[in-house]
Amino acid sequence: MSYGAGYSLSEQISKYTLKYDADNVKAVLTAIHDTIMVPRYQGAVVATRANIDRVKAILAEKGVPIGNYGVCISLGEVITKLLFSHTGASLISAVNGVKQRFVALGCPSDVADAVVSALIPAGTYY
Repeated sequence: MSYGAGYSLSEQISKYTLKYDADNVKAVLTAIHDTIMVPRYQGAVVATRANIDRVKAILAEKGVPIGNYGVCISLGEVITKLLFSHTGASLISAVNGVKQRFVALGCPSDVADAVVSALIPAGTYY
């Protein structure tokens, strides 16, 4: 019996064991921790915080009651998360869906439009 890609079950187990050996995984993660993982995390935290501050400024400018800040700030956080994983048409599609969901949850539509315009890079959103 073949278990995929022409390898027997014992061959697949052997490959898996070598690939996911605890010492090997630990060595790889340790090697990239300071050079890749920490800078990426710090960059994401800085970008997220900056976008939350932008959203708060928009909310204050639009006169949104403080009780409605939570849903609007969450919209900004989700859009920021999408910016790390999507571009172009997939970003636009995802942002449109997220915007509709948060408007349904109580974010005023004019505020949602302002948040999207402020967070999405110019020329991306059409």
